[in-house]
Amino acid sequence: MADDRRRPLRDEELARIAQAIDPRARATYSAPILGGLDAATYALDLDIAGERRELVVRISTLENERDGAAARRYWKAIAGIPTAAPLLVPRPVHLDAEGSLVGLPCLVMTRLAGTPLARPANEDRWIDQLAGAMASIHGVDVNSLPADYRRIPGRPERRDQGLPRRRRSRSIRRWPALRPRGCRASVKMTYCPKRGRL
Repeated sequence: MADDRRRPLRDEELARIAQAIDPRARATYSAPILGGLDAATYALDLDIAGERRELVVRISTLENERDGAAARRYWKAIAGIPTAAPLLVPRPVHLDAEGSLVGLPCLVMTRLAGTPLARPANEDRWIDQLAGAMASIHGVDVNSLPADYRRIPGRPERRDQGLPRRRRSRSIRRWPALRPRGCRASVKMTYCPKRGRL
């Protein structure tokens, strides 16, 4: 698997994955998803008693991730985000950190709509969408995350400082999605009636 990350999954591998998810499941479609650097990813469609499930299989292929720790970290990261959070994240379906299904650690998660994008057709719109997604991620209430959810390493006082004021105001001017409601941007600074200058 490590040398040929884009090879099709074998029938017996697909059958093991399907059975691990649900004894009634059978694979109806599987194809590599191109892109990504640290894992082999596959689109997988299952039929479970007449219901179609669109999933992604993520297989840890890097030498230093074959102990299953990376798969466990990824699983914990997506499992810890509340379902009510205002952002699209894949939901965990099955974790095989030991590698019993395909010979390497893997996890199965729900598949989000879309395709890998090499170069956006409209860069301004893409940047605005990216900024909106980032704002949604940072809008997740940290108190809603599990107590053992992995936090940014480093000294707490350094983490809590945030971005320098100058960099923040440039970001807000460039990406309106990050600007608080009711605030307007000027060439020199962003002004918010509730907060003053940003």
